[in-house]
Amino acid sequence: MLSVYDFPVVEPDQASGVPDRYRSERFYAYVSLGEVLASRPFFKSLKPEWLLGKNPDWGSHIFDLSSPDLRDFLVEQVVAPLWIQGYQGFFFDTLDSYRLVAKTPEQRQQQREGLAALINQIAQRYPEARFIFNRGFELMPLVEAPVDAIAAESLYQRWEAGKQRYAAVPEEDRQWLLGQFAAMREQYQVATIAIDYTPPGQRQQA
Repeated sequence: MLSVYDFPVVEPDQASGVPDRYRSERFYAYVSLGEVLASRPFFKSLKPEWLLGKNPDWGSHIFDLSSPDLRDFLVEQVVAPLWIQGYQGFFFDTLDSYRLVAKTPEQRQQQREGLAALINQIAQRYPEARFIFNRGFELMPLVEAPVDAIAAESLYQRWEAGKQRYAAVPEEDRQWLLGQFAAMREQYQVATIAIDYTPPGQRQQA
């Protein structure tokens, strides 16, 4: 099943580890760097001051990545165990969640710099690691990590979690995203991945 994908990404909590044939190939563990659900095993170990607020659409808690202590915690308690399990690739999600709570330019810059510092810290600790970013376009000038690809959701169709429905992406939003993809390919020579959403029964549309 995995062999048809150029970039196999798995949810580690729902996987049995890295298949032997993929230990020397591209294989990525999903990691949410911007927010966390209370159901995650490590959630109870988080300090309250490490959380900035909530994402109402998903009921998740948004990290304050300006905290060096939180960044150290995520490296030790989230990334290091995955590395020990054999994962050498990481798909970093929720890289723009801070925008929900950081409202001023100064606050947003602080969170961007914290995110970049975390990613660089992971890359320095694990020089062989490879990465995929979900969005995070603005992080690229700040990171020194080897990024294989940048993904972005909703090029043609999106899932609106708050309304629990699928919807077409407006043309203006699509053109903006295509422009971002083109810039990333040209400036950083990374692959770009569009993730779209459609009802499971709509195979022709998919």
